[in-house]
Amino acid sequence: MARTLRLAPALTRRNPYTMTMVAVAGRDAVSTDRAPGPPRFSRRWCARVVTDFRRERARFGLRSTLREFAFRAIHHVVSFRVLRGIYLAAADARFTECPPGFTGGFLSRETLQRVSLDRRYDLPPEFVDDALGRGDACYGILDGEHVASYGWYTQAPTRINDELWLHFDRAYVYRYKGLTLEPYRGRRFHAISMARTLDAWRARGYRGILAYVEANNLSSLKSVYRLGYVTFGRVFILRILRRYFIFNSPGCKAFGFRVGAERRRTRLPARTLMPGSGLEPERDLSQRVLSPQRLPVSPAGRLPHPLSPSVVRSAPPPAAL
Repeated sequence: MARTLRLAPALTRRNPYTMTMVAVAGRDAVSTDRAPGPPRFSRRWCARVVTDFRRERARFGLRSTLREFAFRAIHHVVSFRVLRGIYLAAADARFTECPPGFTGGFLSRETLQRVSLDRRYDLPPEFVDDALGRGDACYGILDGEHVASYGWYTQAPTRINDELWLHFDRAYVYRYKGLTLEPYRGRRFHAISMARTLDAWRARGYRGILAYVEANNLSSLKSVYRLGYVTFGRVFILRILRRYFIFNSPGCKAFGFRVGAERRRTRLPARTLMPGSGLEPERDLSQRVLSPQRLPVSPAGRLPHPLSPSVVRSAPPPAAL
């Protein structure tokens, strides 16, 4: 029997353009067949909070755990979120090859339409049609003819909830909405798919991949840092009643990365991104290389990869599966 899935974090209504916070880690589909939690502030609720705190402290340390629980406490009073902007310019070489028996590639429209009929993938047909209509591309890891894991990519401003839009420099692509099916989890397919797609995007002249993770999502942050992502800035979002107060940190400016509240937006023209199916003309972005003084640095004080001018290769991109 198929399990009912929902996207996390919870949203007031389904929106095909809404992008999840933990999509980068490939764990954004969460089962809803859980027993209801105990009433807030009851004895069982307090015991669960203490247990969660001890477990998180053992995994991530006292400082990170206190910060995460502080975010949770604030969220009970007002809506407050901190998004950590991350980018990938060079992936760990350990994640560039698929495991034996699996293949990877950009999924064709026919494959996506077939997958959309299976509720396990949380890809309703209307979402697939809208995403492809915008020119978005989907990369998948396949077990034979079965899609084991997927992730979507776009170059257009993207809605992250009913009222907030994410904008970014179009010299990059933005990754959103990823999922690995339950039987395939633990094999780091989300990392493998991002590492493999990075080469395809850089071959087309893009500088790398952008994404964001909730600042208190410690498991996802650990996963993306292991792959090679680097934090370049943060976005602080406070909502009181129906009004947003948004602060994009200075580090976001170099990537054109910002979140804005827009209740309505005109539909953007389609822009095809999928390699092998009419990707937009190759562009020379060498004149738009970021100044080294404005690039984020690792804790060691240096970039994991020199961000050199984009090089457009003449080799054809991989064909869609």
